Amino acid sequence: MLTAGRPGRAPGPGDDRTPPRHWLDRPLVFFGGKGGVGKTTCAVAWALAASRLGRRTLLVSTDPAHSTSDLLGVALGAAERRVTEHLWAQEIDAAKEAEEYVDRIRIDLLRRVPERMRPEMERQVEMARVTPGAEEAALFDRVAEIALAQGDTWDAIVFDTAPTGHTLRLLALPELLQTWIDGLLDRRQRIQKLSELW
Repeated sequence: MLTAGRPGRAPGPGDDRTPPRHWLDRPLVFFGGKGGVGKTTCAVAWALAASRLGRRTLLVSTDPAHSTSDLLGVALGAAERRVTEHLWAQEIDAAKEAEEYVDRIRIDLLRRVPERMRPEMERQVEMARVTPGAEEAALFDRVAEIALAQGDTWDAIVFDTAPTGHTLRLLALPELLQTWIDGLLDRRQRIQKLSELW
């Protein structure tokens, strides 16, 4: 509980007299932890409480188990669905997001790549579908897109995340991608130097 001083007494000398920020005022909230500890239950309770204060609230499940639908008593999918006057919810399927993500990249590349390079581009795109981390990359993009909508569309966004291992891999993705890109750039520079020497 977020309070100034101890519960049940007025703040005394040395206590912070600034009133505590109400816990439901947070714009972005992530519920995480091991499987079976009550992440979904807490996320749903938080989202319902925030929405009952009149805050436009979006509840997003990235947990593959997708029990949010069961708790709310409504069928959810990838698109936001209105649950109550101020509450919307959605369940993101990482595998489906990855497929759609790769398809979007493919369509974009087809517009930009010359005809002669398209067979190789198609081969690379198909390899990307089964590349380790493809689902995490797609899910990370989707979560970022949703989080950036906070303030414009939503007063609060509550994320019910996958169990700890999945979520830690997701959150570590930008750092892993940066390392991978740095490695590619380093190899490119070395190849250019070798080409100059030849």
